[in-house]
Amino acid sequence: MLLGGGFARGGEVSGGMPMPGMEMAGMGAEDPGAAPAPMGEAEVLGEGLIASDTGGRSDLLHRRAERGSYVIPADVVSGVGEGNTDAGARRLGATIPQGQLPGLARGGLAAADLVDIRVSGGEFMVSPASVAGLGGGDHARGAKRLDEFIAAVRAHVQKKAATMPPPR
Repeated sequence: MLLGGGFARGGEVSGGMPMPGMEMAGMGAEDPGAAPAPMGEAEVLGEGLIASDTGGRSDLLHRRAERGSYVIPADVVSGVGEGNTDAGARRLGATIPQGQLPGLARGGLAAADLVDIRVSGGEFMVSPASVAGLGGGDHARGAKRLDEFIAAVRAHVQKKAATMPPPR
């Protein structure tokens, strides 16, 4: 799912230009009105959990990623771990590189150039190679599988939450 400005939220990373309000690289949760970091200063993301103390929907972190990478939203990472982001990231990290997506409990590659993106703590970056691997070598099919996976995890979490007893 791509949004304006070329930045992706919970979807495939395509090209884009820096947007005003992006965080300076490596500075934690910063003032969203701060000037964007110059292109060469942003940390390049590899595959795995984006660790930060920013909110899971803030998109305050200015980073760079390979074109064709995929960002799994923080709520989905947490949902895969039954509410535990670290556990969800471990499950994703153990299965995605093997071309698999974690199951839910019952109840060609794009060019390797870098693009600027905005991400949040708790999100999970999937490399272009792993996206293609999920699609049996077809990048577009892998991205579609990830889109469907996100929808399935969100539906599972909603269904489970509806059956939980209220707080006392």
